[in-house]
Amino acid sequence: MRFIAGCLLLLLLVSSLSPAHGVLEANNVYLRCRCTKTASLPISLKFIARVSVFPPSSGCSVLEVIIWLKNKSALCLNPKLPWTQHLLENIHNLVKNSQLPAPVKTKKT
Repeated sequence: MRFIAGCLLLLLLVSSLSPAHGVLEANNVYLRCRCTKTASLPISLKFIARVSVFPPSSGCSVLEVIIWLKNKSALCLNPKLPWTQHLLENIHNLVKNSQLPAPVKTKKT
């Protein structure tokens, strides 16, 4: 009787550990929002190292704007604020107007 109860308990435990959550996060599909709080103070461009914009999805119904500062910290911005929209427009214009050089292949000898 103990053996059957132990097997059933082990089966229940194994079946409750779903690998789907890890697979979805590995493929950049999140089941929840990344931002719980948003910063409302303007941040100067000279402190920003990287900007990521995550559109609404099935796991999070809001647009998320995350910036990484040069000191390696990350901040979530409120996408409804005028200065955040202005920042996104500036970045969009920079990307649209920039011309990336063609890749150069070097021959190794």
